Amino acid sequence: MRAFTSFQQITHKAQAVITRFPLAMAAAFASTGIGIVLVHADEPSSYIRILLVLALGFPLFVALTFLGEDRQFEKDKKILANGAAIIFLGAYYLLLPPDIERAEESFIIRYILWAAGFVFLVTFVPFLKKGRDSIIRAFWQFNKVLVYSAILTGVWAGALQAGISIALASIDFLFKIDIPDERYLELWIIIVGIFSTIFFLSRIPRSFQHTFETEKYPEELRLFSTYVLVPLVALYFLILYAYVVRILVMWEWPEGTLAYMILGFSLLGILVYACLYPLREKFSWVRKMGTIFYLALIPQVGMLFWTLWFRISQYGFTENRYFIFVFGLWLLAMALYFLISTKKDIRVIPMTLFGIALLSSFGPWGALRVSARSQTSRLETLLVKNNVLVDGKVQKLTKEVSFDDRKEISAILAYLNRTHGLESIQRWFSVDLSALDEERDPLPQKVVKEFFGIEYVDEWEGGNAPGEYFYFAGEYSDSPLFDISDYDYLTRFAGTIKATTEIEGVNYVFEIDNTKGAFVLRRASDVLAEVDMKSFLDILTEEGGRKNIDQNKMRLEFENQAISFMLYLGHVGGQRGEGGTYQIESLDGMLVFSL
Repeated sequence: MRAFTSFQQITHKAQAVITRFPLAMAAAFASTGIGIVLVHADEPSSYIRILLVLALGFPLFVALTFLGEDRQFEKDKKILANGAAIIFLGAYYLLLPPDIERAEESFIIRYILWAAGFVFLVTFVPFLKKGRDSIIRAFWQFNKVLVYSAILTGVWAGALQAGISIALASIDFLFKIDIPDERYLELWIIIVGIFSTIFFLSRIPRSFQHTFETEKYPEELRLFSTYVLVPLVALYFLILYAYVVRILVMWEWPEGTLAYMILGFSLLGILVYACLYPLREKFSWVRKMGTIFYLALIPQVGMLFWTLWFRISQYGFTENRYFIFVFGLWLLAMALYFLISTKKDIRVIPMTLFGIALLSSFGPWGALRVSARSQTSRLETLLVKNNVLVDGKVQKLTKEVSFDDRKEISAILAYLNRTHGLESIQRWFSVDLSALDEERDPLPQKVVKEFFGIEYVDEWEGGNAPGEYFYFAGEYSDSPLFDISDYDYLTRFAGTIKATTEIEGVNYVFEIDNTKGAFVLRRASDVLAEVDMKSFLDILTEEGGRKNIDQNKMRLEFENQAISFMLYLGHVGGQRGEGGTYQIESLDGMLVFSL
């Protein structure tokens, strides 16, 4: 009887969620069905397009439901708001690229921004009214419920998936009933799409302000924030300030990852401040902590902009650098607001993030357009400098272009093609770039080689300066033709710098010793040979090209009284050291030898 009552309660809650969030649940059910179809689809693009639109619509429909409940919309207003959302999603579907799997990254970036924006909208849309502190307290409690519910939903979903999967695996093993692997994936789709959605939404009460104004601050959150999060944020900022002092004393260029570290630690600090926000009136140390944090944040934002300036001045804007710049401005604005404002309304945090997500997704000020203009301008400067672009038209070069310029040109063209397409540079060409055949070479390589007349350089290829990456690869062949009849044994290197083989119970070790710059051959602990690798790699460097090197140049032979061998390399790569040395990190090839 108790089980039946529990089932009735679950059914009642599910019905209540569907009634309260009809369009959001319709999107969830449809997404689940399409997800299952995708598991078996041979041509997934059309299904992925629908799934993306439904996933985007889910938080939007939830936000509209919250807005309607808060403002007590009449039926006609609800229909109007939901109808506008459906029209927006329909228009977005029509604008999606037909072949979604080959779409430029700009589509993915814009989608992520809109999805993030709609999620932020959910967090504050029921609390748009001005004024009372009670609304801010209710806003805080509401978001606490959202976070707790999301965590609890994840725990339940993981437990369900694990439990049912173990049961299915047991049936498979014990009863010899073949259960295809796809069933486990389908199970996960159903749990995430239906169970998790209903479970999450069922935990959010209807009357936001009345319900949340009277709730107490959770003691476990106070303890966790006070004794774990606050000390961690303090430690992180001490580490950052120590690094800043080191840079100023030694006058070094800051590491590129410093900007990401400052962003991450700053966002964590703001999150901790938001967690402790309701305790400001009860504990004076919370107010002081907030003031100290935001004062300490301002110099770190300055350091972020300094670090970013080095990258932008050298390499221009990309989407990553654009967002670091924008979020740096946002951090500065938040610091000044919470230092100066007497209200200190934490609703501004998700509201401003919502605005940033939407505004940066379109227009000439947006991340995509700013980055495309910046990189196109850099490419134009490089091409004009090397006389590839003359009077606005591309001409094929016959002279040598420096390695650094070739690498920059190749990298920019690859970025534009991958992220935006090549429409921004189409005006420089007399042929339609989109119609070029990519069967043999990808479009960036084809443009660089056939229209610019220079050798394409992959992003992982380095120059000759210390710290640069080097990579040499032999001309591709299924079966390199070398006479190995004079050798008795063979061993292989597969991306490593060491190989071991056993002959008549004795271990033979063949490895690169970077401290000596040599290829060393050992029998147990005895060294049979040491062959200098620098002169060998110097010859490959003089070849100029990094790929498709003559196979005979990729062969190293040696003989002494103890051993004779031939090392054939498919590729060799690593870092260049000081004084023209090499730090080899990867080998691929074979070693044939006789003792």
